[in-house]
Amino acid sequence: MIKIGKILGFTIVLFNINQVSFSQVWSPLGAGVREEKDPTGGIVNTFSEDTVNHLLYVGGEFYYAGDTISRYLAIWNGTDWNTVEHNGISINAEVTGSIMLHDTLVYSNQHGVGRFYNNHFLDDLPSVAGPVFAFIMYHDTLFAGGDFFGGIKKYNGKKWEIVGGGVEGNVDDFCIYKDKLIVGGAFAYIGDSLVNNIASWDGHQWDFFDGGVIYKEFDNLGQVEALTVYNDMVIAGGFFDQAGDNDANWVAAWDGQMWHTMPGICGEVEDLQSNGEHGVYAGGWFGTSKKDTCNPNRVAYWDGSEWLDVGFGVQDPVFSMGFFNRDLYVGGTFLKAGGVKANHVAYLENGIATSAPLIKENKVLKIFPNPSKNYFSISSNTQQPAKLFITDTYGRTVKTFMLSPSSKPKVVDVSDFSTGIYLVTLETAEERWNEKLVVEK
Repeated sequence: MIKIGKILGFTIVLFNINQVSFSQVWSPLGAGVREEKDPTGGIVNTFSEDTVNHLLYVGGEFYYAGDTISRYLAIWNGTDWNTVEHNGISINAEVTGSIMLHDTLVYSNQHGVGRFYNNHFLDDLPSVAGPVFAFIMYHDTLFAGGDFFGGIKKYNGKKWEIVGGGVEGNVDDFCIYKDKLIVGGAFAYIGDSLVNNIASWDGHQWDFFDGGVIYKEFDNLGQVEALTVYNDMVIAGGFFDQAGDNDANWVAAWDGQMWHTMPGICGEVEDLQSNGEHGVYAGGWFGTSKKDTCNPNRVAYWDGSEWLDVGFGVQDPVFSMGFFNRDLYVGGTFLKAGGVKANHVAYLENGIATSAPLIKENKVLKIFPNPSKNYFSISSNTQQPAKLFITDTYGRTVKTFMLSPSSKPKVVDVSDFSTGIYLVTLETAEERWNEKLVVEK
């Protein structure tokens, strides 16, 4: 179980995995993304990981990625932003959904479905006649869900076909569970059957989820906006307060026969991510409930028994999440993540590795005072030489030096540092520790 602790006046999370200990820290992707004329404007809607070329595609409503013009779609290589624009060709509207098919990106906006491969745009696929919010491969066929007639279509190699007569509303997300395609969205009916926002498709017919999910205060309407699979159950999140016959605010689990509650979230869920085995991350508008209060932190982690705060903060909502190089990436309309400047996109180190951690208190690296103004002292009780370096929120190393084993506290001059949050890292040949440093002028 992840534990949240207070160390030196601010919240951090510490883990010990394979004898390497570190604190979880939210980090920006360079200067993030932003609109052309509004430096605070922008939205990130979708992530797609290219595992062949080790790249992350980021889509949404923006003009710049870092300092590079890359309208609505950009590439993050782990350290820098790259544009998708070449020879005057660019995307002309907000990207709402995407999927990687081997080494080719398929993406959607209000104008249609496009493809991008090897730094070039390919011929578009036929339009589905509306924006796509989710793609998935099921039984070797590409499925699309979104806000268009029928809500769900599949591509037969030449054109899009409505699946099973379609749904009466829109589809927001998919997952695959026990060889069935799970479909979530805002739709009350499929044909003449009342399904309430979630159903499964086996390739031939629809099946339903014991009453589905509804929001009772809104005339039994509701919406499933996010789906994932964890611990052999479907996890559904969205805008609802009842799953089947159970009170289930915002998120619930389906075991194939019945619904189970997952209490602790107090607000709308926009996305869910899990690698299937080690807990679930949720992102959205919500907070986590503790003692009848709601802490608006926008990102939470389900460890199998409760929702836990991962220190994202109280900024604007998270709309999308994804894994890249084992880190958890989140996107939305926020400008900060964990107190760090992060324009609409940020990542959490070792997001997948947080699944089954052993907690190790940081008794090695001590900083005082923290926050600091001009100087701070740092001490370490390591038994071997260690390198210490300080990086800013853009990942740039601003100071570095060596510490001797069990040396006396070292005074560090930060009088030339700007106000902000920095990451102090102590590294030996075998272990590594991180600590946040706050500089206030």
